[in-house]
Amino acid sequence: MGLPGKAWWSGFALAVIGGLTVEVLKGFPALRFVGSGLAPALRWLRADAGLSRWAVMLLTLALLYLAVGAARRWLGQSNLPPWLGYQQDRFLGADWRWEYTGRQIHLGSLTPYCPQCRVQMVYVNSSVYRVNVRTTLLCQDCGYKVEHNGEPSDIIGLVARHIERSARDMIALGQESEAAPE
Repeated sequence: MGLPGKAWWSGFALAVIGGLTVEVLKGFPALRFVGSGLAPALRWLRADAGLSRWAVMLLTLALLYLAVGAARRWLGQSNLPPWLGYQQDRFLGADWRWEYTGRQIHLGSLTPYCPQCRVQMVYVNSSVYRVNVRTTLLCQDCGYKVEHNGEPSDIIGLVARHIERSARDMIALGQESEAAPE
């Protein structure tokens, strides 16, 4: 399963350092001049309550640290560029849908759909003797078809370039605030 995430180890280290600091500081009588609040707090941490209170504080600090880290990661996801929500459009006579991996288009997710009945289309080789390679996007439900030059991979590459250009156009028109994929 692997080691826990970095945030867990960082939180644990912080909690251990905090606990050791408290243990070391409560042994110094010179701390009494700091004020009347520190000595009672140190006595409270030192007192037994089934489980040492300093251990409870240590665990509380560790959990607080982990919660803050998780909240930062969760809130940081809302800072993703809005163009990542752009996941469908019409190109080359078909409706296309796709997903992103990170900030790049996941080419394996590019899928054509029939603009008439919204059913996923299939690729059909419409070449004759492989002289002029042609691919037809065919809707097996309603029979709608559109033919293009090239292999299915050529069509997917062309559609990906159309998507990237459309995303850049959105940014140029001020509709989005962050850079689109290149």
